[in-house]
Amino acid sequence: MDYEAFKGAVREASDRADSEGHPLSIPELRRDLARYLSRPEFDQLMMRLHRDGRVHLLSHVDSAQISPSEQMQCLQHPSGLLLYWVRWLT
Repeated sequence: MDYEAFKGAVREASDRADSEGHPLSIPELRRDLARYLSRPEFDQLMMRLHRDGRVHLLSHVDSAQISPSEQMQCLQHPSGLLLYWVRWLT
């Protein structure tokens, strides 16, 4: 999956989550796209969307509520912050 296809998939999934009244879970998105992207590819493309100003990445309010297996599916920011949610901005 190239950047443009990834961008479209994230926007579509984010729009769907917004219509249901919640932000998009990064672990859920990662699972949905796992057949197309390796973990490093997903992380690289998600960080590119963030750098390009397309998405806002957020941590979970209470990371203690997230199971260890779910935490492993989150996005690890270079600063060490564990990111759980993504919101489409543009």
